[in-house]
Amino acid sequence: MITFGYYWKKELVRLADRLQKRSSQKRWTFPSTASLEKEVFVGAYSVRKLMESDKVSRSIAGRPVTLTFYPIRREKGEEPPKHFTHRFELGGGVRQELKIEHLMNQFIHSYYFSPFVPFGKNMAGIFVASDRDRKMGLYYITLGNLSAIFRRVGNESVSSREIDQLLEGESLWGGRE
Repeated sequence: MITFGYYWKKELVRLADRLQKRSSQKRWTFPSTASLEKEVFVGAYSVRKLMESDKVSRSIAGRPVTLTFYPIRREKGEEPPKHFTHRFELGGGVRQELKIEHLMNQFIHSYYFSPFVPFGKNMAGIFVASDRDRKMGLYYITLGNLSAIFRRVGNESVSSREIDQLLEGESLWGGRE
């Protein structure tokens, strides 16, 4: 349970800013890709945990996110693909809506996670599929849309009760700090 959502939300806005900057990043190395993974996974976990702790309004938590879904190929007798993206119909993506929590679980439980950086261009988005959904298909979300989710959750105002506790300097154990 998250006691003070304010601090988690503040960090989500920072993560949204970092993700937005990644859209202009030209050079991708193993360390920068690992940093991206960490930012996305921490952000996704934060969003989900804030939702589970009732620190996000129902209007945001219930809002669907539109992304692209690429179904898995059903061809039998083929050799195993050299790259995981060959397992999916990347030419036949369809628009699909997911609730924010389901999307965050795709990242938290990801089996596939791959930034999409078109050759000679900037990062455009992320392919992801959870260990559970990977046998159905692969999701793609733009970097801008993921950043917007983190920012929307992070910028949502905190409850008046939580503000009162922060202003009063109340500690977790009931005393003043």
